[in-house]
Amino acid sequence: MRIRLVITLLLLFSLSGCVGLGAISMKAERLTIDSPTISKEKGRFKKTTQKTSVNKLIEYWGQPDSKEISEELNTEKWDYHFKEANKGFFAMLVIIPIPILLDDGIQKVTFLIKNDQVIMAELRYQSETGALCFAAFLVHGFVQSDCIIGSTKMVNGIPTPFYRE
Repeated sequence: MRIRLVITLLLLFSLSGCVGLGAISMKAERLTIDSPTISKEKGRFKKTTQKTSVNKLIEYWGQPDSKEISEELNTEKWDYHFKEANKGFFAMLVIIPIPILLDDGIQKVTFLIKNDQVIMAELRYQSETGALCFAAFLVHGFVQSDCIIGSTKMVNGIPTPFYRE
């Protein structure tokens, strides 16, 4: 009897590849940073009082994915795109994943530039709230386990995926 139970559980685990319990809601949020200082790593910011020049932005992050010029305001908007953002809900009930997710655009950083200086950055990022503990398995054995509790963490007012000391 116990052998059947163990075999049944192993088969169920192998179907989904993971086991867990919890739920997380996701949505895209926006955050504005005045006079941002960028890190050499694309998509990361530091908290300093130094201004960022256009030359340094290009040197560190490369050319933007898109540019928009406003002649009347004498400004430019530069967009740097990252991965997609989702909105919705993800739950894991032991071995049954329940994803209810919709595409919510792209995570990106938009810089407002005036007189060859970055005067503002707007981050569009995916925010997550909830609690989820899971373990993922592959044919080779144990791969990953984690517990996510709470909401998107901030350091010095910047979401952790975008922050560098």
